[in-house]
Amino acid sequence: MTVEELYAELQSHQDRDYAAFAARCGMPTPTRPFLGVRIPYLRKLAKRIARAGDALEFISKMPRQYADEYILQALIINEIRDATELIGALERFLPLVDTWGVCDALSPRLFKEDTSLCLKYIPVWLEREHTYTQRFGVVMLLKHFTRDGFCRRHLAWLAELPPSREVDMAVAWYFAEALVFHPREIVATIAENTFSHTIRYAAIQKARESQRIPSVIKEELARLRMEMRAAGSEKRLV
Repeated sequence: MTVEELYAELQSHQDRDYAAFAARCGMPTPTRPFLGVRIPYLRKLAKRIARAGDALEFISKMPRQYADEYILQALIINEIRDATELIGALERFLPLVDTWGVCDALSPRLFKEDTSLCLKYIPVWLEREHTYTQRFGVVMLLKHFTRDGFCRRHLAWLAELPPSREVDMAVAWYFAEALVFHPREIVATIAENTFSHTIRYAAIQKARESQRIPSVIKEELARLRMEMRAAGSEKRLV
């Protein structure tokens, strides 16, 4: 597929209403145009490109004029099945990610089959100074290690992250996911003062909105939030 053919496909599937909605949610960056091509079509296109066997070459030639191309590249990377090629593609792409929408679109299929490979690199990503590389590390942790692979050592990794809204919200999301399978450990962690008030409050809010967390845990979290309020530790999210 040539660049001209790619742009013809993207432009033929643009959705201005979706583009406006995504812009309000902060998904695309305001620094480049967003056509509003919907994710299901981009996912099909990514699979087609991957099946053609030239995914890495195609990625290297993408001009990235539109925000949609960044999402498409993330979805193409998801289809890479060779470990060396996948890690190389991630290392080249992650520094370019500048929105949560592109970051969260990254979810390599290979990591579902080889969680040890994923876990090997999570600490590396968390130690990077780039906000969205850190967020990607947190998201991989919550997608693959909140159930059977849960470990308190992972909490220590997260506690070392510098404050950043995009990373903090991902950590809160991690807590909400881990609460489903390890409620006692996570409630105890939220009750401690190890993490920022922003993370703790957001984690409680996400958990209370979840349909998968028992009401008894939600009630405990509500009491914890009241205690935080009483102690003057609750802060408004910015």
